This record gives sequence, structure tokens and C-alpha cells, in this order.
Amino acid sequence: MRTSHRPTPLVAREAVLEQLWTAVTDSVETGMRALLVRGPAGIGKTRVLDGFAERARGLGAAVIAGRSPAVGGHAHGALADMLGGYLRSTPPAAADLRRAGDALVRLVPGLAAGVRDGAAPHDELATVQAAYRLVELITERRPLVLLLDDAHAADAESCEVLEGLRRHARTLPWTLVLGWRDPAADGVARNLVGDLRRQGELVDIPLGPLDAAATGGLMAALLGEGLPAASFIAMVHQRTAGNPYYVEEMTRWLRETGRLHRAGIQWLHTAGCEEELPPSIDEALLDRIRVLPPAARSILEWLAAAGGRADLSMLEASIADDPATLAEGLDELAASGLVGDRGLRSSEYEVHHPLVAECAYHSMGAARRRLRHRRLAQLLAERGANPGVVAVHATRGADRGDRTALAAAMRAGAEAEARFQYVRAVSWYREALDLTDDGGEVRTAALDRLSELAGHAGELQLGLSATGELLERETAAEPARRATLLRRAAFLHSLSGDTIGARAAVDEGLTLAMGSGGGAALLIAELASVATLTLCGREGIDFLAHSRGLAVEEGEAARERALILGTFEAMAIAQEGRPRRSLEMARELAADAMAGGHVLAFGYAIFSSGVASMLLGRFAETEAALNSVLHTITDDMGLMWGAASGWSLYSQVLFYQGRMDEAWDAVLRAEEISRRHATMMLPMPMVNGAMLLATRGETAAARERLAEARALMARGCTPVYETWYWAGLALTAEAEERPEEALAAYEAMWATAQRFHNAGVAVALRPGQVLALVECGRAAEAVGVAREVVESLEQPDAPSGLAHALGALAVALAASGEVIEALTAAERAVVHAEDLEGARPRALAFATAGAALQRLGAGARAAAVLRLALDGFVSMGWRPRVEHIRRLLAGCEQAGGVDGAAAATERRAAGFSLRERQVIELATAGLSTRSIALRLTLSERTVENHLARIYAKLEVHSRAELIAHMARVASAAE
Repeated sequence: MRTSHRPTPLVAREAVLEQLWTAVTDSVETGMRALLVRGPAGIGKTRVLDGFAERARGLGAAVIAGRSPAVGGHAHGALADMLGGYLRSTPPAAADLRRAGDALVRLVPGLAAGVRDGAAPHDELATVQAAYRLVELITERRPLVLLLDDAHAADAESCEVLEGLRRHARTLPWTLVLGWRDPAADGVARNLVGDLRRQGELVDIPLGPLDAAATGGLMAALLGEGLPAASFIAMVHQRTAGNPYYVEEMTRWLRETGRLHRAGIQWLHTAGCEEELPPSIDEALLDRIRVLPPAARSILEWLAAAGGRADLSMLEASIADDPATLAEGLDELAASGLVGDRGLRSSEYEVHHPLVAECAYHSMGAARRRLRHRRLAQLLAERGANPGVVAVHATRGADRGDRTALAAAMRAGAEAEARFQYVRAVSWYREALDLTDDGGEVRTAALDRLSELAGHAGELQLGLSATGELLERETAAEPARRATLLRRAAFLHSLSGDTIGARAAVDEGLTLAMGSGGGAALLIAELASVATLTLCGREGIDFLAHSRGLAVEEGEAARERALILGTFEAMAIAQEGRPRRSLEMARELAADAMAGGHVLAFGYAIFSSGVASMLLGRFAETEAALNSVLHTITDDMGLMWGAASGWSLYSQVLFYQGRMDEAWDAVLRAEEISRRHATMMLPMPMVNGAMLLATRGETAAARERLAEARALMARGCTPVYETWYWAGLALTAEAEERPEEALAAYEAMWATAQRFHNAGVAVALRPGQVLALVECGRAAEAVGVAREVVESLEQPDAPSGLAHALGALAVALAASGEVIEALTAAERAVVHAEDLEGARPRALAFATAGAALQRLGAGARAAAVLRLALDGFVSMGWRPRVEHIRRLLAGCEQAGGVDGAAAATERRAAGFSLRERQVIELATAGLSTRSIALRLTLSERTVENHLARIYAKLEVHSRAELIAHMARVASAAE
């Protein structure tokens, strides 16, 4: 199968190319090698062979490559194509062919005119002999590759020549590479391949389909700009089964026909194109289907209607033909390569490729499709099949108003809902809604479930439409029922970013719930849980705690709601700055949810524990927690807004661990889910992506993403998103070396965090503000901010940011001339950094500590610490930081060491342990022994022991003499 487009990019075949080239190098020692590159049509054999020929030429081998003609029957047709290609590929080819003999020359149109008159008629033996001489001539200089594509269609004469070379030239350094289509019709080439196999001279190299990652790589190469979204890749990979030809045709056709659109950096496919086929694929597959005998084609259509697979008993019951006819038709389908027997005890038959099943399905008329689906639904229901399987056929064969199909769809929806498969449940309830022809009870039931579940599945407009219709139809409903509908509407408005609509629905719902009698507390709790989507900090925590209490009062009926409210409360507590308490709470909730079998609440609790663990710097623990729920809420449950938030947090965890490529993949996953299903969540992955781009030095692209995030936030968002937006802008400005802009962004970040009481998120990012203040010449102010940050991070709730904060304090102190304290802070930063889990915080801490040491003139020590930072930034690909650290290292080398007072200070400091330096710093600041003990979490006796050793080393006798001595040292350093 070929197209008129440029060749398909070669993706994920490096191992095959390496195996082929290894055979060429081995042939120099062992003589002739033979390899068979085989696979079904479209698998990429020609592209692999072309790529190998190009590589072999580049590495110094001679290559004679061609393919068997599409129209067979010509004597020596395959050999002539190979020789013609050789003549065109290299200038010495003509001379080589002439020296080999006229038997080969006359096969090449460009040389045949030169054959002398009266030459002997064509002689097969002469052709073999000439071919041998050609191989001998070429291999005197370098190894040779003979490459024949579509060898399964080769003519008998060409095969005879290759067989003769196999027998007579086996000691020469040449490699025979054959491209072979599976399954291939019987032909003379099978004898050649059979002989090679029998002699043990043939290496089989089957080309398999591309996996999902390689499919995505091929699609990205075809699209050129932008990246295919994960769902787009999944759709194409599932339909094409990784066949490169189909991937290429489908990707190009979707783009050329406007069925793709760019959203940010990603390509998304439009709804509905999942069942459309490019004409090139459709026509090629139809050609294979049309030639089937009627019985075989009928069986293929039944298999296609059954989803591409069915067992023998189902086919017998469906077709109701003579068993012999059925068996004969299945044999014909197997021989054509379209259907295979899976070989199980049940004799299950499967269409080999999904697109064949699609094509066969669409080739049927609408009436035939419906009748077959009705029959399949009946048979499956009699067998007691899964409700979802029965409903597929019942609904596809139904007319509007079909009560049997309606009941099947509602059963399938209820079954999926019971399994927490929300996307699947929503699709079935929507199917039921489409089949209803009146406003009866079934429609009301379908609308009710859609209004409850559509938001979870990311179908926001569907959910709002269903909720709106119910509110209009149930104007006289009791207050509790109406309040419930308003709670659902508020939730849907929140997810779509419409905070005004959400709060309006909450306010109206609360008014109704207050007067609804029994169950009012639970309704209020449910409404409150929605309201907290727009709150943060203490207000949100208090609201959630109160709501949870109301839910608990309702007893077991509201048990899961109470647990979910608790997980929201735990997240709010973490963001406020108490992640340890949050983690304890989340773990307790997870245990309760597991004991009670509350799956949804358990997932929320695990996610909450991940948020807390990340703020505590336990990145591996966070990754493990998210891994345990991410794929479940995305793939199984279809909890799309939770999935968007989860993938966004996952990208941050990977970023902190320095795994930038994986973090980028997670960002794109979160962004795509948000764009499709959960608009309110979109600003966060946009900001996370901007931060990753900034680390790569791609600041223009980072600013584009930040601008889009800002525009989205203007519609309404949770305050934590705005905090991260300013952090992303600051990081981008740092990458561009714009300290004034970075400082303004950090100040806005901190002001936002304070305003909305989510300082736990922002405080660990404030060291950047300290460094920006120093860059802007405001060292004294930087020291004040740095001390404040260090004091906050020295609390047990936020250890992960302490090392970076200490490094920033050291830089600020060094810029202010406070040498001893700066050295102590820098060394503390290094010690803390060595214990950190994440590559990002560790590298940042080494970088700031090293910068401070360089400012202090401690050149050797600065260089050692900066190299640790450089290693970290290089491994992460953090280009702006790498360049910055290299400049600092160059400064250390130019300084060539340390001088005068700074050197003396460094030598003096080197005589003390880290704990002794801490005691000196606090003692010279005027703190009492008790205060020092409390600050360093030591006993008073231990502090006194440290002071005694310090006095002995400095030859002083009291606290006053210590303070005076350190003042003299600081003065000398200045």
C-alpha cells in the first residue's frame, strides 16, 4: 500500500536496523547472511528496508536494492529492478556491471544498448555466473547488501539467481535481506525462503505493530507542529492497531479534512470522527472484502456487528446456515488473512484488524445492521450476558421508543454506576434519553441520573441541560428535591468555571434546604461541599468542618458524603500550611472509607494524602499515592475533574523530582482532560506547563501559556491557582534574567497566598523573592524576608523548602556583609540539601548556598557546592539555571581562591561543627541557653556542653567575650 505523500517517518524501528547492520558486520567474518523482514501489509517493511539501505550506505557497505514488480510474470523482473537501482545509486555501478558480464548488463535498460551485436541468447547459468562475479567484485572492496522488497512476489528466474548465489557465494561477505508480506499467497519465492530456513541460514525478523508511545511519536512527526493529545493517540492506536500505514493515512486525513484542531500545544480530534474512515483505507479494505464469497462475507459482517469477535456457537445461532457452509466460510476468511481462530476451547473467531471490522460493518446497509444487532441482543440476553454488552446491540438495533432497548440501556447505566464507571454510565443514560419519545418515567429517571453523574464524567453541558429540564418540569417539587437539583447545578457550574452561577444555585438551594424538614442537614452539607470549590483557607476549612458535622449527624445514609467532605477539609488544611495534620487526617479517612467499602471517598482520601505528602517533601510517597488512583479515576471511573486535578498534581511531583519529560507528559494529560471535561481545572496544568517550558529556556512559549491561564482565571478559579500563576510568571522572568519582574511576581504570589490563607503552598517558593531582592539591590530587605521564610520553614510542617530558604538567607546575609552568619546559613543549607528527596529542591539549595559562598570569597568550597547544583540542573535539563551556575563557577576559577579576612573567617568557621556554628550564631544574637535549646530542640545541658567546647577553641571564657570576639572577626572581614 502506497500513498502519494512523502515517506512515513521511521519510528521505533531502531532495534531492527541495528539487527540488520549487525548481520552485515558479521558477514565479514562468517560469510553470507540472510534475513527475512516480514509482516502484514502496511506494517512498515518498505520504510524499514529503505532506512536500512540508507544506513548501510552511510556506514560503508555497498547496497543493491530493489523490489519485485507489482505486475509479476517478467523473467528476472525483481533482479532487473535491483540492478537498475544500483546503477542509479553509485557512479562505479556501470563499470561493475559490465565487468560482471553481458548477462546482467542486458537486464538494465540504461546499459542494455551497449551489449554487442550477436550476443548469445539469454542463458540462466550465465546470469548466475555473472551475478556471482558482481558479488565477488564488490566484496573485494567492502561488504555487500542485496536487498529485495516484496520478495514474496518475486519471479522464478530472480529466485533462481539468488539461490545460486546462496550456494556458490556463501563464503563472501554479503547479506541478503528480503522483505516479505504476511500472509502471502503461494509463489516460487517460498522455495527460496524454505531452502534458507532448512539450511539454518535465515534469520526471521517479524515487524510488529507500533505500541501507543511509538504511534504517538509517528503522529507527532506527521503533524509537524504541536503534539497529539493522549486521547487522540489512544483513538488512532486502538483503531489502527499500531499499523504505521493506517496511522499515517488516518492522521493526515483527519488533519486535511478539518477533523483536528489545535488547543494550546496539543492536537485534539473532533467528536464523531472515531467512526469515520479515510477513503484510502476504506477503498483498500473494501477491495479485499468484495472478493470474498457470499457465505464468507456474511460471516465477516456478523463478526463485525458483534464487535469483531464471536465464538462458534454464537455464529451458529446467528447465521442459522448449514454447519458445513459456516465452516467453509470461516476457512476462507482465515485463508484471506481477515479472520483468525483464537484457538481457545470455545473456538472464538476474531477479525484480525479493527479497521477491517469497521469497514465490513459500514459496508452493510442500515436495515441489515439493525436486524443483526437485534438478533445478537436476543441471543446475548438469553445467555445472561453483561447488561452493557446486551445494551450495545439492543440500542443499535432499536427504533425510537423501543421499550426493550430503553430498559436495556437503563440497566446498563445502573450496572456501570454501581461499578463507579461514570463515563460509561453517563453514555448509557444519554442513550436512553435519546430513545425516549415522551416525557414519561423513563425519561425522568434518565435525566435524574445524568444530572447527578454527568459532571463527574466531564459532560458539563449535558449535566446542566438535564438539571435544567428537571428544574423546569418539577416546579412543584418538594423543597428537598429542588434543593438537591440546585446542588447538582451548582457543582456543574463550578466545574465549568462559572462561580457566579454556582454561588447563586448554592444560595437558592440553602434557602430551600433550611425549610425542607427531614434531611435538611445532609442537603446543607452537600451544598456546602460545592461552595468550598470557590473558597480557600480558614473560611473553607470552617465551612467544610461544619458541613461534615451535619453529614455525620445524618448517620450511615450520609457516611460517604461525610468522608468526602473530610478529604476536602484535609486538602484545605494542607494548603493552609499544616500538611502533617492533613496527612494524618487523610490516612484516617482512607482507613474508614476502606472499612466501609466507600470507593469514591477512599480515592479522595488517597489524593488528599498525596497533596499533604508533597508539601512535606515526600515526593516518592506522593507519587505512589497518585499512581494508586490516577488511572482508576481516569480510565475506570471516568471521574474527569478529579483526573484533571490528579494529573496536574502528578506533574508537579515529577517536576520536583527532576523528571522533566515525564512531568511534561503528565501536564499534557491534565491539560487535555481539562479542555475536554473540566474547564475549571485548566489554569493549573497551563501554569505547570509554563514552568516546565521556562526551565527549558522556552520562555516565549511559557508566557503564551501563562497568558491563557490568566484569561481563564478571569472567569473564576480557586485561589490556589492564582498563587501558582504568579509563581510561574516569576520563574519565567528569572529564566529571562529580569529580576524586577520576578520580584513583582513573587510579591503578588505572596500577597495572594496571604489573602486567601493558602500560605502552605507559597512559602516554600519565597526564597526566589529573597534572591530577586538581592538582585535588585535591596539586600537589607532581603535579609528580613529570608529570616521570616526560614522561621516559617523551620517548623516541622515544611522541611522540604528549608534548605533553599537557608541558601537564600546566606546570599542575603553575604550581600549585607554579615559573613559569619552567612557562612553558617550556607553550610546549614548544604547539610539539609543532602537529605532532600527531590532533585529540584536539592539543586536549588546547592545553587543558593554555592552562590553565597562565592560572594564570601570561599572559592574552593563554593565551587564544590556549585558543581553539585550543576549536576542536578544538567540532569533536569534546566537550561537557564545551568548557564547561571556555569557563570558562577567561572567566577570561582577567576578568583583563584580566597583572600585575607574572608579566608581567615572561613578557616575559623571550618574548626566548628554545624551544631557549634548554630550555637555561636544564636549566642552572639543574645539568646539565652534555654532559648537556644528550644530553638535547636536540644537539652540545656547539651547547649552548655557546646558552649564549653566553643570557648576552648576560641580561648574565651564567657558569653560576653564570645560576642566581642565574633564582632572583631566580622569587622576584620569587612
